[in-house]
Amino acid sequence: MRRPSSLTEPGSGSDPGPGRSNPLDLRPVRLAEWEELAPRPAQGSAPAEPGAGPEAGSEGEAPDDRVVIERPIPGGWSPRAILERLSAMTGVRRLRLDPRGSFLWRRIDGEQTIGALATELRDAFGDAVEPAEARVTRFLSWLERERLVEHRDPAGRPTKLGRR
Repeated sequence: MRRPSSLTEPGSGSDPGPGRSNPLDLRPVRLAEWEELAPRPAQGSAPAEPGAGPEAGSEGEAPDDRVVIERPIPGGWSPRAILERLSAMTGVRRLRLDPRGSFLWRRIDGEQTIGALATELRDAFGDAVEPAEARVTRFLSWLERERLVEHRDPAGRPTKLGRR
């Protein structure tokens, strides 16, 4: 069952306030490099044939397929940029997403809105992801803080999701 969200429905005509667009109408754009991790074969099972697709999941995805994001090293020479670069070089460089995060990451293409991503997540994972809009918004806010995605408003201008 779908639970109500504090966010307004995309395209609902609800006015989120002057100079602000509905967060569900924003379009996330990936900024980081990433790779697919193949599912681990079960112990005692034969390795999969090359090119053989997964048998479970949505749109050819196995439930244990994962995405690994390569965190970029910041550039620039300001004191803040230097500290961020040192932190990035000494910290975690590769982020392994869980199945839900991997599902969303693969669909971030700069065209789909946050509302559409929430609908796809709900269709794929059911009630386990409710409230889907809030879950997707929190995940994308975290990716934005980590500088792994940016968001565009309906007019194509960059905007911040985290400062709404």
